Amino acid sequence: MTLSRRHFLALTTTSLVAGLAACGDSDSGADGDPATSVPAPPDRAIAFGFEDVVNTDTDWAENRARLDRIGATAVSLSVGRPDWMAMPWSEHAGWEASVVEETGRDFLAEALTELSGLETTLVVDTLAPRAIERDASVAGETSDGEASEDFPSVSALDGGAYGEQLTAVCIEAARRYRPARIALTELMFDDATFGDADLAHFREHTGNDEFPTTTGGDIDLGHPDIARWRSGALSRLLGRIAEGLVEHDVLLDIDVRAPWSDPSDDRAESGHDYDVLLESADRLVVWNYFGLQDDIDPAYGGEVADSLKERFGDRFVMSTGLWASGDKVVSPDDMVASLRAVAGVGAPAVSVTPASLMTRRHWNALEDLVAEWD
Repeated sequence: MTLSRRHFLALTTTSLVAGLAACGDSDSGADGDPATSVPAPPDRAIAFGFEDVVNTDTDWAENRARLDRIGATAVSLSVGRPDWMAMPWSEHAGWEASVVEETGRDFLAEALTELSGLETTLVVDTLAPRAIERDASVAGETSDGEASEDFPSVSALDGGAYGEQLTAVCIEAARRYRPARIALTELMFDDATFGDADLAHFREHTGNDEFPTTTGGDIDLGHPDIARWRSGALSRLLGRIAEGLVEHDVLLDIDVRAPWSDPSDDRAESGHDYDVLLESADRLVVWNYFGLQDDIDPAYGGEVADSLKERFGDRFVMSTGLWASGDKVVSPDDMVASLRAVAGVGAPAVSVTPASLMTRRHWNALEDLVAEWD
């Protein structure tokens, strides 16, 4: 098999957006037994969100010490959105976060100085609330004709101005900071893909005259043609971004929704057909956000990781999220159970996100896991 240069890099470069995983006894589960422990995934990181990066109170020296204590190999840092950036950039003046514009500080550069030596992924959020406020044509439109306040349309992303702006931000972040990877988050579609511009895009790329409909005449939101169209649009966008990153030897990841109903499935209805996306991206970052789901065991991610490993080898990250329903936070015990399950099936990379929700108990729980590895 002949590998492209990007896929060769993906297979030979240590990954970045990773997190903490634990070893566990194959018989005793979460109790753990160091004598029969599961090896930790080689790539392990903590994700710092925009609320940490663009924050004058963040102590990066303290964070570095914490990362060292838990044996992290990598870190991810938020770049923000193309319309609300953490980095000052004269060519895109007016799109910076207010504190960046007011202070002129490069918060990303400051963080990276203290985190030197850890492999870095820079995460670009693709939502567009400020861009939509300035230009309503950027917004996606629901099947009921309502404009989204946050999600750009398919046509705005694939071949449109917002897709060009997103691509430019990714390439500039790669050029300026030289991370190992750029990752895209919130790049997905819900119901807001049915405006006139998106219908024209659908016609162009599918050959169909209209969106598929149900017997009642409504748009068939679950139709495979819509899923394929959405995933194809994202794959083309990813391909353009990936092409721009090659010059800087930077790989491209994409965050994807987890398959909660079947661990061997994907989320094609959101544009997240995993096979299609991996035609352009180097790695999937799977949202293992079990705390936001009803009746999902923290260990379920192990089933997903097992399937992904069989399908894609090492081209995925299991990202354990600490968000929970009702504005709660996943407990340290459930976080550890999730990481144990993922590590137990040999996941190549894991992450814990976001750092802003981690209490002292979460950090201590990860330190205990590192002690077990040793």
